[in-house]
Amino acid sequence: MAKLPEQIFKYVGSDRSDVLEKLLIRFTQPSCFNDPFEMRLSIDGYDPEKLEKAPERVNRRMYRRFVLSGGGGKLSYEEFERIQNNHNQATTERLKSDPTYRKQIAIARDLGNWNSEVGILSLSSAEKNLLMWAHYADSHRGMLIEFEPKHPFFKCAKPFRR
Repeated sequence: MAKLPEQIFKYVGSDRSDVLEKLLIRFTQPSCFNDPFEMRLSIDGYDPEKLEKAPERVNRRMYRRFVLSGGGGKLSYEEFERIQNNHNQATTERLKSDPTYRKQIAIARDLGNWNSEVGILSLSSAEKNLLMWAHYADSHRGMLIEFEPKHPFFKCAKPFRR
């Protein structure tokens, strides 16, 4: 496990007294970070077998949504599948031929939900960082909360690997 620093801090704004009063602290979703480029990941490579099987899985999932939304009596699955396959074929050909597009689709699909569902507790080992005070502590009017790095909360069940 990575060794934690001797001191760890959370910079908070002056309006966040609830952190101390109610013991509430936010685990922020990456989609809400101040820096829009934070947590942007790049995925290389793609499994062609998954690409070949994707249209059928997508069709079934989309048809279920279509039926549940009240469109079930309007199109049979076969009609729905025929329409979707035309669209899927064009998308599949583009995915096969354009690695950039393939990466964009993979990132949007796999990380889109992750960025709004996962929460991250952002802490710092820097006690006197002017940028941290300016950006996260309400332009130097907020507060700095120190946490005990040896507390069991910070013991990971699985080791963190870089």
